[in-house]
Amino acid sequence: MPKFTSMHDLKYFLNLTSISLKVIFRRFRKLKKYPNWSLKTEIIWATSRYTLLSSNEHGLPWLKKLSQKLTPKLKGGKKSTIESTNINGVHCLKISPKENKNLDTAIVYFHGGGYVLGSPEATLEFTSTLSLTANTTIFIPDYPKAPEQTYPEAHISAEQITNHLVNTYKNLVLMGDSAGAALVLSTYGNLGPSAKGRIKAIVLVSPWIEPLATSGSINYNAGNDVGDRTFVTNCYRLYLAGKIENPRYPMTIEHSTLSDLPPTFISIGSAEILFSQTEELKRRLLNTSTKLEFKLYQNMFHTFWNHPKSIPEASTLIADISCWLSNKVSSQTKVSISKSPKP
Repeated sequence: MPKFTSMHDLKYFLNLTSISLKVIFRRFRKLKKYPNWSLKTEIIWATSRYTLLSSNEHGLPWLKKLSQKLTPKLKGGKKSTIESTNINGVHCLKISPKENKNLDTAIVYFHGGGYVLGSPEATLEFTSTLSLTANTTIFIPDYPKAPEQTYPEAHISAEQITNHLVNTYKNLVLMGDSAGAALVLSTYGNLGPSAKGRIKAIVLVSPWIEPLATSGSINYNAGNDVGDRTFVTNCYRLYLAGKIENPRYPMTIEHSTLSDLPPTFISIGSAEILFSQTEELKRRLLNTSTKLEFKLYQNMFHTFWNHPKSIPEASTLIADISCWLSNKVSSQTKVSISKSPKP
């Protein structure tokens, strides 16, 4: 357990322990929130939900300091190398398989966190596994975040980093989760024709593209996900810092700003508050020439992908992305869509 420095921290860790014990007790009574959830999945969901929603009481700066304490130590593995690098003045992690045979291709991965939270190190369980499975180098930028740097600094940084990497790699994949997925769409829209030609694929994991949503899953999944409407609105407003969104750097991805994309993979969990806006993004893209792959993961919550060692669906997502990336050029099918659940 990390050292706590305030009564908020002490209360948080005591409650976290209590929540985990309650889940275990319920499981002994054969009670599950969802049939496909393992004990580890339910504990991760319950503790993640408590952690994020505590920020509605204690504030996002408190949560940001807490998440920094919980960030895992940087270490490589037997099959991959993890190194720190600098691109346009921004710290990035570079993960490469030691037997990488795909030297012309790289993924640039923009992590989520509502433009406030998150770091390259916090993604390592997911990104290091994806790098090995896809046999591809991955760059994870530690782009600027609020409240230290506000809108549109994350967007500007993402665009600069991408422009640097398209001049380094023949084939580049733009990938992001949650707010990072919105950064992907904003960045791609601002690239020049030559740079766009080197973007061979886009991967959007649980994209957060309607920050002020008031209807649909933002309401009916409020008790199923790890965050809620208040949490995501607080993140949006902290990063925006009283400014008005500039169409050049959108956080709200509207139909008028959505251009044809290279082959695109979108994933979402049916228990997420972002489910409705992701379904709407799918619908919009079906009206373009974009070749789309859409994957739905039943009863999965936001950030489930970060735990491939504990949540089987996270490993499935990694395998699905890797398989799709390896076949995207030869695919002749415009769209492959999993059946959507009813709310």
